[in-house]
Amino acid sequence: MPARVDEIKQKIFSDDYAAFKELYLTMYASLMRFAGIYTHDEHLAEDVLADVFLKLWDRRRQLNEVQNLRVYLYTAVKNTALNYRSRHSRITEDITESSGFHSEDNDPENKLISSETYKSIQKAIHDLPPRCKLIFQLAKEQGMRYKEISSILGISVKTIDNQLAIALQKIGEAILSQERKKAG
Repeated sequence: MPARVDEIKQKIFSDDYAAFKELYLTMYASLMRFAGIYTHDEHLAEDVLADVFLKLWDRRRQLNEVQNLRVYLYTAVKNTALNYRSRHSRITEDITESSGFHSEDNDPENKLISSETYKSIQKAIHDLPPRCKLIFQLAKEQGMRYKEISSILGISVKTIDNQLAIALQKIGEAILSQERKKAG
C-alpha cells in the first residue's frame, strides 16, 4: 500500500480530485478508528477526518515535502483530534467502551475462540495502560509498522517493542487465567 499511496500523492499534487477521493476512501476506516481513540466520539472523529482531508486538499501543492503520506495523515489526525478534544473538553478514561469503536473481527479462526476467552482478551486489552493500549491497537489492529508508530507518537521503536511485550504478556495472562477457570 505505501507505493500506492505515494502514487496517489503525486496525482493529488497534480490536482487529481479522483486520486484524492481514492485516498480518502482507502484510508477512511483506519483513520476513523484512530481518531476515535483520541476523540471518544464518532461524530467528532468524523469532523476530525473532514478537517484533515480538507486541509490536505488545500495544501496539496506542498505534498512533495511529505516523505510518508500515511504517517503524515495519522499524525495530522492525532494532532487535530487532540485539538478538538481539548477544545470540546471531551476527556474520558475508557478509550474503547465509551466510544463505540470496537474492532469487528470476522476472522473464522477468532470465531472459534470461546466467548469467555474472547471477553477475557478484550478486558485485558481494555485494562492496558492508555499508551500501551494505543500502541497495541496501532500495531496489532491497524497493522502499522513500528517505524510508522514511532513517527506518529514521537517515541522510539524500542519503546514500542517494550510496550507491545507488556501488552502481549498481560493478554497471555488473561488467556491462561480463563483456561484455568475452564479446566478447574
